[in-house]
Amino acid sequence: MIAENRTVSRKTRRDGKLEISPAAASVIAAFGDEFQLETDGMAARGRLIGMPCTCSKATSNGSHVHYFVECESLKLLAPDAVVRVEIEKGTQTVRVGT
Repeated sequence: MIAENRTVSRKTRRDGKLEISPAAASVIAAFGDEFQLETDGMAARGRLIGMPCTCSKATSNGSHVHYFVECESLKLLAPDAVVRVEIEKGTQTVRVGT
């Protein structure tokens, strides 16, 4: 299992996206186009999204990628809350909980 704590963005309520680490994204990428996503016990289908960026953390070439899990149920998370993201490789399930 992979687990990490993430802070919910103000934008999550609008777009249903929660940023995850590149390491977590590499595991989720193997799950395919959609995967099981549980948010505080509520089951839904999620997707992995990669978004090119040129923010202040950009590498020497001026760009990098931010990774997000996307699901309507993530819109229920409170902005600025710290949530636990757990990824079960064997079950291809991502759990997000407060």
